[in-house]
Amino acid sequence: RVDPPPALPPAAPVAAACDLVSCVRRQNVVRARRADGGGTRQQLRVGVGVHTGMLTAGHVGSKRRGEYTVIGDTVNTAARLEALTKHFGVDVLVSDDTMRLAPPGAFVAREIDRVIVSGRSQVLRVHNVLAAGD
Repeated sequence: RVDPPPALPPAAPVAAACDLVSCVRRQNVVRARRADGGGTRQQLRVGVGVHTGMLTAGHVGSKRRGEYTVIGDTVNTAARLEALTKHFGVDVLVSDDTMRLAPPGAFVAREIDRVIVSGRSQVLRVHNVLAAGD
């Protein structure tokens, strides 16, 4: 029997997403400084979707060719949120489930829309994360 790893607090993935966005922005500054002959380098962009819920995680495949993966509605919903970052022109979107479970002050966000994502019939409230909290 293998015990599952302890669950992360709901705010931890959001803080990681904000750190990732910050790193990409810093890298874009460096890339702009290195642009040759006054030309411009294409800016990097990242979009992150975070949804909280149950999922299945584990190693699939064989010893020679295997990978660790996650599957389930939670994973699919997070992927749909990631895709919506382009539509809304934002860096990080989180579901209402994540917002409800995160402690107050964990991050600053505003509700951006209510959507129905592919594979779900329920309306999903989505929030744009503006900053990580304390």
